[in-house]
Amino acid sequence: MAGVDYGKILKRLQKGDNDQLVEEIHGSLLNGYVDQDEFATVGDLGPKLLTNQAGNQIWNQLRHELQTCRSYIFAVAFVTDAMISCLKPIFKQLASHGVQGRLLTSDYLYFNQPKAFNELLKIPGLTVKIAKVDGFHQKGYIFQHDGYQTIIIGSANLTENALMRNYEWSLQINSLNNGDITRQVSENIENEWRNA
Repeated sequence: MAGVDYGKILKRLQKGDNDQLVEEIHGSLLNGYVDQDEFATVGDLGPKLLTNQAGNQIWNQLRHELQTCRSYIFAVAFVTDAMISCLKPIFKQLASHGVQGRLLTSDYLYFNQPKAFNELLKIPGLTVKIAKVDGFHQKGYIFQHDGYQTIIIGSANLTENALMRNYEWSLQINSLNNGDITRQVSENIENEWRNA
């Protein structure tokens, strides 16, 4: 890629306290989006396609991100009782450590049952809202870590089938807090949250 000085970009990014994090994100970006043969990835922050196939379960990745995050936001159209049951102990443990979360869901196609909404409201440390936008069909999971965010966006709702069995496509990306994709996702979710 002529004209792009990646070393200069990396040095500019490293003007903070997170030199190792910046190097991991930088290496992962080049490996994941430019050339996997030319650029070695450092750490585990590269883009990943999660499919529920061959040990690549979306649920395992969500659980890992929850257990390592500082806060989280889920924006999903559909939620089932079975997944609420799986998540309750994790959410309770997170709340006991001061980790707060938000869940934005919908009444789209009347899939979500009132019982599910009532159960969600009982979970400590979790704030729940129902989106007002017509046709709300988002499926995104955002995890705030120290200095960066992990975002999983794809086809998987908060249902047992979608997160554990169905052949889904969800893309996991990581971005420093100052990254443009982080800004775009945050602006979108915060706008929907305000209007919910």
